[in-house]
Amino acid sequence: MSVGPLLFGMSHVEVERALDLSANMTTSGPPYSTVSEATFSQLGLHTRYTPNERLCYVAIAPPRGRQVTLNGIGLVGGFFSRLARELGEHTRSCGLGPLTGGPARSARHDGLGLVLRPYRYHDLVLTKPGFFTPEWLDDPAEDFFKPDTGPNLTARVRWDAEPLVRVGPLRFGMSSEQVIGVLGTIPDRREVLPDDPAPLIQVGLCLVFTQPAVTAYFDESDRLCCIAVDGTRGPQVTLGGSDLVGQIPSDLEDRFVHFLVGSVGYFYYTLQGDPASDELGLVLRTQRSGDILVTRPFFSSRAWAERHHDTYDGPVPAVEWRST
Repeated sequence: MSVGPLLFGMSHVEVERALDLSANMTTSGPPYSTVSEATFSQLGLHTRYTPNERLCYVAIAPPRGRQVTLNGIGLVGGFFSRLARELGEHTRSCGLGPLTGGPARSARHDGLGLVLRPYRYHDLVLTKPGFFTPEWLDDPAEDFFKPDTGPNLTARVRWDAEPLVRVGPLRFGMSSEQVIGVLGTIPDRREVLPDDPAPLIQVGLCLVFTQPAVTAYFDESDRLCCIAVDGTRGPQVTLGGSDLVGQIPSDLEDRFVHFLVGSVGYFYYTLQGDPASDELGLVLRTQRSGDILVTRPFFSSRAWAERHHDTYDGPVPAVEWRST
């Protein structure tokens, strides 16, 4: 199997020669132990090698990556949901079966040695295809691929927010039973979260609701400490005259930064590039909605606001940072 001029089984030196470029090699941990990787940033190309230095994986990222086609279908930089559906229809019509799912809502076909991964480019979700030899794919497959249907365009319930105090009817410090009573609905999912050795304060419980679509986090004393509002189905939350939920991230970021500079005076960016304010207890996170990104605001209580934007050592549980 080949990807452009690259043949699986090539050595790293042969790959460099075929691309007429050089790249620094790095080694990765389990499950490969001594597998090497190399990135050719000029071409948006990432390669992975077996322990005996043979090419086994190639990924191509937009916008620099060169277009690769499969039976006339361009795989690089397409709108993710649309292209995944098109590719799935193609494989089924050819008798190759449907796409399967994988981590981070990726779509793949083991028979073709192809995985379509979502790639954030500004406010869009584009395709970053990866080509592999099946014995070297590290991610487990799910039963089938579930395409993202995009935002729910029905009217949203409207809430306002009082920073560090409440979000709509939910007040920080409420017990889990009080939150269930105020929302008038049973949570769709209840998770008891394991202790994390890093934070000084711990989250003990996570409740995920679908109507309204919010995720509530509680500390070890069963007190509401953090709230995430789903960007596609959650209530609309306003702060300082701006709607925070389901907005185009770059548009809202400009308004949000203006608001922060004029009110609290400073702000931070998370490692994912999302603006945040400890003074407001707010991170403007993003999530996929069809083929675009929309905002998913994350609110914290006063006790949790300090360094809540820190995705490594902050108090917010890792499950939230992995949620979209």
